Amino acid sequence: MSSTSDSMDSRGCGIGQAMRRHEMGCCLGFAMMTVVGASAAASEFGVKNHSIYFTCEAPPFLMYAEDAAGRRTGADPEAALSASGWPAGERKLEEIPYAYADFENISSDDPATLDRPQPATLWRTVILDGGDQAYVVHIRGLDKTYGSLCVGATFQAERGSGAAFANANKIVAAWPGVERQFLVHMDPGATLLAVDRLGSPDDLARTVEVFCAEGLLDKKGECQSLQAKADAARAATARGNREAARGELRAFLHELDALVKTGKVASEVTGAPLREEAEAALVALKTPPMPKANSGKPKAGVPARPAK
Repeated sequence: MSSTSDSMDSRGCGIGQAMRRHEMGCCLGFAMMTVVGASAAASEFGVKNHSIYFTCEAPPFLMYAEDAAGRRTGADPEAALSASGWPAGERKLEEIPYAYADFENISSDDPATLDRPQPATLWRTVILDGGDQAYVVHIRGLDKTYGSLCVGATFQAERGSGAAFANANKIVAAWPGVERQFLVHMDPGATLLAVDRLGSPDDLARTVEVFCAEGLLDKKGECQSLQAKADAARAATARGNREAARGELRAFLHELDALVKTGKVASEVTGAPLREEAEAALVALKTPPMPKANSGKPKAGVPARPAK
């Protein structure tokens, strides 16, 4: 499966203007800010090597990371959230060693809305000295819309001669109460970050519906055709007919590629996440059950970039 590096706004991985503008490079900038923030924490923990981070906004979803031992750090899925994504009692999960979670919501300075919270709270999970291992990132939808998950890694040089960075930004369809998952692997030896979706035909069908409702797929005929194929794959899976489901998914990918090639679907914003969803569903149908956090290395990754 492919991994893509997309865009973030200056606060992190915002759901609105960041993806609609589709500006490049901000996610890497946030990675560098995370390194600065992590340095103090690293001193506290006695760690000063590699780090990996995950950021998103709530709403449209909350997020936490899970390591191979089942330990979690990030938003607590059992905690009540305000409409702007702030957790009741400031509850959060911090179970992974040498890791922390934080969140922020800077009040508005607009005179008309002075001191009111922003509509979404930025969540960040940072794991220090992650080493060569994998994590599952859990995303639980709060609204029926789409948002963005930013994943980044910092690879420290052995002799302290600087650091390299890698990042991947994933557009994700959110659905209230529905969880999505990504398998993230960090390989310091190869300075490689790999981010793979874990999915199903049901995930794909929900994503198409959200993208059509939000205007990312804006032609009625295209929405109906892609939705029909995704729904057929979901129905075939429910009946236990995996071969029929795979056929529908391959037909979905063929049509999607044609739409991207003719410019009817934007490749990066819409085409890439839909392709990843369909490919993840195909993998799930071929190799059940879903892989766990320690199941091995994904096939594709984002190579690190040296710090300037």
